[in-house]
Amino acid sequence: MISTRISCVFTRTVFSLVSLSVLLISVTVTGFCGELRNYELPSQKQRPYQEFQEMPQKHLEVRSVYTQFREEVSRLSPGQRGQLRKVLNGTLQKTTDQREREYYSRLIVILEELGID
Repeated sequence: MISTRISCVFTRTVFSLVSLSVLLISVTVTGFCGELRNYELPSQKQRPYQEFQEMPQKHLEVRSVYTQFREEVSRLSPGQRGQLRKVLNGTLQKTTDQREREYYSRLIVILEELGID
């Protein structure tokens, strides 16, 4: 009787382990399978993100910044524009970034076009 019980428990345990193993193997194998494709070097792959050019949009935004600056500065007196130019010149002299230098230079040109005391 005891040996029958041990045999029954052993059989259930083995069956459970085998069932679990089959389930895990089938899930793992199907999980890692995928479509096989020829390998392409990164230099041969098409890069759609490179075709997208964000530069024109940025230029439009920059133009609007300068246009807005011109409108705001035109409301200032020539003396206030002169003070603003001194501040912008100081900032221009301190910066080392080429983009910032171009930005401040354009602002100063706009100020000079409007007239300064």
